[in-house]
Amino acid sequence: MNWDVLDEDFEKVKFDDSFTVLVMYDISDDKCRRKMVKLLNAFGSRVQQFVFECKLDRKQTDKLIKMVDNFYCDEDLIRIYRLNKNVQTNIYGMMLEEEVEDYYFL
Repeated sequence: MNWDVLDEDFEKVKFDDSFTVLVMYDISDDKCRRKMVKLLNAFGSRVQQFVFECKLDRKQTDKLIKMVDNFYCDEDLIRIYRLNKNVQTNIYGMMLEEEVEDYYFL
């Protein structure tokens, strides 16, 4: 994956090598959809029925994209968005346990 094109938007903004990756999918085949959910659960958390949010570095993102590319079928729609830390996020409604950083499980 060539990140040069993606980095042009951020060339004046300093951020580290980790970012949020959003994966949205519309897969009609139940078996394929279950495989996609299993794959995405390994990388992040479900935030909507067909949307996953992942905190990844470049290497992990490349791996995710390769795995999705191998999984993809022509009738599927899968979108992957990479957001840097300078993107403001507003969350309305209940946050997932993974998003709450004020407590820890021992």
